[in-house]
Amino acid sequence: MIDTAIFLENLKLTQAYCEGRIKNNSQSVARVLRSLNCRYKEQIAFDFSQENEYNLELVEWNFEILENEYWLTKEFFEIQLRQKRDLVGIIDNKMFDGRILVSNFEWTVTDGVSEIESKGLVDIYDLPPIDTWFYLSEIYDTLHMYAWIPEKFIPQAELAMAVNIVDAFFWLEVEDLLKLV
Repeated sequence: MIDTAIFLENLKLTQAYCEGRIKNNSQSVARVLRSLNCRYKEQIAFDFSQENEYNLELVEWNFEILENEYWLTKEFFEIQLRQKRDLVGIIDNKMFDGRILVSNFEWTVTDGVSEIESKGLVDIYDLPPIDTWFYLSEIYDTLHMYAWIPEKFIPQAELAMAVNIVDAFFWLEVEDLLKLV
């Protein structure tokens, strides 16, 4: 189900990219890890808006990303990985503090509660920021998005998890990760 070599290679790439993004960055929680804004049909994938009752900057997707068995999300996933590869360069084996968050697409409820509680770390589709995406897998016809959450943003992810009514998120624990290697 999981290609260990690709999983670990993409994880290291994403960790290095995210670490570079959060250093000395004072942007909003919603924006700081959403720098890789893919283009599709000559339009950017998402914008940001603060037009809400919570006065939070939030993501507004310009496409219905959950349609057609998630093909568009898969496309955006591939585009952002290519962009990271172009931007990061040489990847060393440096360890970064953080955790792996898994988002289950099949369980998404677009009520916005997780989005608001996490201050925009996850979006209306219960997706973590696009810069954090590093692996996709299908388990029993359910798409799982694996995301690297830097230590600084773990509290926001925990809040999203705590209020999500369908348990659309879970942490990939160390013992689970060791089974991959």
